[in-house]
Amino acid sequence: MKSLLYEKMFYALVVLCVFFLTPAMSQAPRQVTVTNVKIEQQETRIKVTYDVESLVKNDSVYIQAVNQNNRVLIARSVTGAVGKGVGSGKGKVVYWDIQADGLLAEDEVQVVVNVKLAPPDLGGGPANALLSILVPGLGNVLVQPNKKIGFRPLITVAYGGLLVYGLMQRSKALDQYAIYESQPYENQAEPYFTKANQLRHQYLIATRAAALILVSDVIYSAIKGSRNRRKSNQLTLGFQGNTPLIGIRRTI
Repeated sequence: MKSLLYEKMFYALVVLCVFFLTPAMSQAPRQVTVTNVKIEQQETRIKVTYDVESLVKNDSVYIQAVNQNNRVLIARSVTGAVGKGVGSGKGKVVYWDIQADGLLAEDEVQVVVNVKLAPPDLGGGPANALLSILVPGLGNVLVQPNKKIGFRPLITVAYGGLLVYGLMQRSKALDQYAIYESQPYENQAEPYFTKANQLRHQYLIATRAAALILVSDVIYSAIKGSRNRRKSNQLTLGFQGNTPLIGIRRTI
């Protein structure tokens, strides 16, 4: 029985080492491709067609222009496949009312199709560590990029298994101790006392191992969540303004 307990503890600690000590693999930057941009002037508006690949829901497509004095002009009076929610595909169409934006038809401008990439889902903040107090492993999942689950439910299983096993051994230890106290002779009572002591020792080992899993998971989730918060703030600063991340220029 004792060897079985040690084996369970060993596998639980291996799981912890895999999740807590193995560095997270960095994700390659997502690439969005804008191609086949075509410009057609129609009296007081410009028709822009383009193809785009690998857009996600919160990516934002917008149009800019640079005039002959290198002044950047933001196309505000636009309709069609612009803004958020534009899906990937071919033949996307945008209409830009240049007259409404104060341009003349004879003005020479370079039209730019830009895509502002949505910040990646880095995972939740440090407050998720509190959830790991209630359910070990839950906070760990919520602080992962895109809330990746992977093998993290094994943290919950290991914690729950060790805790239940420990409480069962404690109950058995109390039963053995009760029998020990009911024995009239010391020589008859001694085996029950020894058994109760062994069971109590197993209870302490199992519950302490469960506590180690709980504390480690809470600490890890808090640290990972804090790092996510810092990275999120950096990403927010990086996406301020109208600096294009991807652009295709065409001159009219």
